[in-house]
Amino acid sequence: MENSTEQNILVHLKPVEKSWQPQDFLPDPASDGFHEQVKELRERARELPDDYFVVLVGDMITEEALLT
Repeated sequence: MENSTEQNILVHLKPVEKSWQPQDFLPDPASDGFHEQVKELRERARELPDDYFVVLVGDMITEEALLT
């Protein structure tokens, strides 16, 4: 089964370096304006309905439970 998996499935997976990560969309903690950027992000997120956060948490739980 290993050869079959390697030939048919693994060839379709992207390298980890090319996959996006959540931190790609968050402010850089090492930057000078980090706290201001986080404050701005929180202000923008305040306008989102609670339903969005429920879906986001559900998606994160599902992603964490999947095998990598």
